[in-house]
Amino acid sequence: MHNRQLRPRAKGPTVPGAPTITFTADTNPVVWDAPASDGGTPITGYRVYVNGTLFEDYGDGGMRSSVDSVAAGQVVEVSAVNAVGEGPKSAPVVVS
Repeated sequence: MHNRQLRPRAKGPTVPGAPTITFTADTNPVVWDAPASDGGTPITGYRVYVNGTLFEDYGDGGMRSSVDSVAAGQVVEVSAVNAVGEGPKSAPVVVS
């Protein structure tokens, strides 16, 4: 009988930190914190949602985006993506 070690199965990443939005004259940067866990596979990107609809698929793994068309009352969420798939969305932030 062979003694094999089992590797933990990779999962999707956990929830990233809730986004913050800073209004400027030209752009509205959205910034978030990385999730506590990448699920065992490196994070390859993030997805930014506005009012539940995918706004941007941010594939370089950075934690900053620019949402130029966001307006007061809209809801912004962010999710992390790794090779396994997309993790859950962050807590929603209502733009004020």
